[in-house]
Amino acid sequence: MDQAPQLHHHLAEDCVRQRVDNFEFYTQWAETLSATAREGQIEVFKRSRTEGTAVRVIHQGRLGFSYFYGDGPEDGRRAVEAAVASSEHAEADEHLSLVEPTETPRIEGLKDESLAGIEVGRKRELALELERAALDYDPRVKKARSAEYSESVVQVALTNSAGLADGFEQSACWLQLMVMARDGDEQDVGWDFDFSRRFDGLDVELVARRAAKMACDQLGAKGVPTGNYPVLLANHVAAEFVAVLSSSFQLDNVIKGKSRLADKEGTKIFAETVTIHDDGLYPGGLGTAPCDDEGAPSRTKTMVEAGVVRGFMADGYWGRRAGRPSTGNSRRPGLSGPPMVGVSNFYLAPGEETFEELQARVERGPLVTEIMGLHTADPVSGRFSVGASGLWLEQGRVVRPFKGVALAGDLFELFGQVAAVGSDLRFTGRHGGPSLLIEDLTISGD
Repeated sequence: MDQAPQLHHHLAEDCVRQRVDNFEFYTQWAETLSATAREGQIEVFKRSRTEGTAVRVIHQGRLGFSYFYGDGPEDGRRAVEAAVASSEHAEADEHLSLVEPTETPRIEGLKDESLAGIEVGRKRELALELERAALDYDPRVKKARSAEYSESVVQVALTNSAGLADGFEQSACWLQLMVMARDGDEQDVGWDFDFSRRFDGLDVELVARRAAKMACDQLGAKGVPTGNYPVLLANHVAAEFVAVLSSSFQLDNVIKGKSRLADKEGTKIFAETVTIHDDGLYPGGLGTAPCDDEGAPSRTKTMVEAGVVRGFMADGYWGRRAGRPSTGNSRRPGLSGPPMVGVSNFYLAPGEETFEELQARVERGPLVTEIMGLHTADPVSGRFSVGASGLWLEQGRVVRPFKGVALAGDLFELFGQVAAVGSDLRFTGRHGGPSLLIEDLTISGD
């Protein structure tokens, strides 16, 4: 990334030669490593390094975009020419603009400076340790289908013709595990994960225990009677529902009519127990950074306060369309596309009750530990029907596992029926949720 200022200087000269006054360059350098263990051996080991730049221009009021990999001046020149050419086929738009330079917050701990000094052998060994820990948990755990350690180190440099020049470095380390358990003719799988900005922040024993327990707990699972029940969602399951809900808070979707929350700002839509934030400054979050992907400062925003819709997420363009400032929610899907509205760290705020206290409140109903098919939910209408498995509760106690049932309902009604919120907030990437006790949900079973 030491070459980024020089590269951006050459790109700016190319833009000037093309008579483009408004331009933006986003350069990303990334180094990744992953090791996957199976049957006591490292089965797959990968290491890669990439560098690329996205070029965005506003030429004669029209948006143009291109990108290239590498740092060669000729590649950059062709990318600028391609961006200008693409702008000629776009519609003029008065809302196009660039982010003005603004002071961004200083955030400590985004990058693990010790990561580069840790021997590759130690990282490979972590995947093997993960597999061994899962097999040692219970004799019914017969094998790990995959036990993986992975890491990424990313550096970003962002420059535009409005005078913005910013950048940051960050790291992330992951553990992912899937195991299979068997007891007689019964068998099932369990999975889990962990992530941290730091290598020493990963917990091998915790991931192994949770994955192995999930597999063992599901052995002998049967269906449950069809009906309406109070439902306890495990925190990682709740986070998945939060992820689907998050698109309704994107201002572009609100303006396009793809959100049921249009015209609902200031209205109580959800249960009073529900408070939701999008926080670009959340400590240790995967979406934490000094600025968003077009240079606007990151900040903390409240989307829902005690059930009342308080705001929406916006990047510069959609904010201008609505006469609002950017909320620091510009996100790039990669180098191959221009930035768009997206979350930073979007989560439902935790409550004060422990998971065990929530479980004790369920007289008869399911504890859902896994759902399948939530990607089919309609984020506009809110309707969903997903497969589910977990543990059946009677008088707050686990009596047996269940599987092969369907949960159906309305996403907005689900968050309107949150009776209690756990204290065990967990992120599954950029989305997070604590365990949730839902008053009533339809289950299709036996």
